[in-house]
Amino acid sequence: MKNFSYRALETTGGVVAGTVAAHSRAEAYKKIEATGLHPLSVEDGEGASASRGDRGGKQSLSGEKPRLSSKQILFFTEELSDLLDAGIPVEPALKILERRASDAVIGAVCGHLRTLVREGASLSDALPAACPSFDGLYRRMVAAGEASGALPKILKRQAEHLAAVAELRNALIQGLIYPAFITFAGLALMLVFLLFLVPQLEGLFSRTGGAMPLPTRILIGVSRVIVEKWWMGGVGIVVGSLVFWRWTATEKGRAQWDKTKARIPFIGRVLMTKFYAQFANTLATLLHNGVPLHPALQLLQGSATNTHIATMLESITGWVGGGLPLSKAFEKSKEVPPMLTDLVSVGEQTGDLASALAKASRRYEKELQIGIKRLTALIQPVIISLLALVVLAIAYSMLAGIFQAISSLRR
Repeated sequence: MKNFSYRALETTGGVVAGTVAAHSRAEAYKKIEATGLHPLSVEDGEGASASRGDRGGKQSLSGEKPRLSSKQILFFTEELSDLLDAGIPVEPALKILERRASDAVIGAVCGHLRTLVREGASLSDALPAACPSFDGLYRRMVAAGEASGALPKILKRQAEHLAAVAELRNALIQGLIYPAFITFAGLALMLVFLLFLVPQLEGLFSRTGGAMPLPTRILIGVSRVIVEKWWMGGVGIVVGSLVFWRWTATEKGRAQWDKTKARIPFIGRVLMTKFYAQFANTLATLLHNGVPLHPALQLLQGSATNTHIATMLESITGWVGGGLPLSKAFEKSKEVPPMLTDLVSVGEQTGDLASALAKASRRYEKELQIGIKRLTALIQPVIISLLALVVLAIAYSMLAGIFQAISSLRR
């Protein structure tokens, strides 16, 4: 009987380390699970695994499975792609990454992944079992890389995509800071008008006995509703949010909402451009590595989180499986933009569809960056203009009432 050192996940979310006596590693796994722990890694002796557990101590994780932030997923993807690109197999690469990671949560995820891969699971199947933070798109990309033998390239492309998304997200957040400040200041100013100044204006008219102009009456009515019925607004927001959430939770509601999102001016264009860029990029990589077109489309069929796009991909995959060229399937769908259809048609005619898709991906990536910049540049003037109109309407209503009150006093 030998001693095995292990790192395991408690039901409370903590990572613990220890040793267990067993005849084999499989028996050690069973003994650890029998104590209510979820083993992350089991090794012979009291080596690196135990020392890592002692160094990290108990780490507070949420739930039974640790979660990774977008920044941690980017780090994991970049490091793993570099190790695989150097010729290291998946299981040893995960072991190296587990030891190298200074973040205990990343180390725990790598340990669990290594255990599952060592037991015979593919990396794409092990990802959701080890960490729920890897979404369906990420897992599909990994599955496509495993099927084509181009996992390092797929992971590198995925890391580039994640880095680009993070950069665009940061740019969008920075672009929204000033509009958010302006919005907060404008709302605060309007509340001061409606809660304090408008009631005084109403008192002035009650003393003068004059007739209020229509804009002033509307403004006073709005002020009364806010002061006396403010709770109805809160209830309405909560009820509306719950109804919307329940509606989008249904299959029909989610499909309708996803279709609506794809058609929202500016935002829908950015969402679709992002999808076409990644779709063309991944499909080009698969074709470059020898995967036939129809199996490659089947691998990508579940990569779309938007149900509207997923339905479109399902139809295109079915038409291509029936013998239709990809460009003709794009034309038949009536959803794919003409530029992508034309580039694919040229690639089919020249016999180099992969290069045509790679060129399309680069074009859509540039268009995506331009679209994000335009969106952030457009948000600021739109918000400022809307607030200016609201403040102007309030100011006009108040001034019209004041002038009317003064006229009544003179008479």
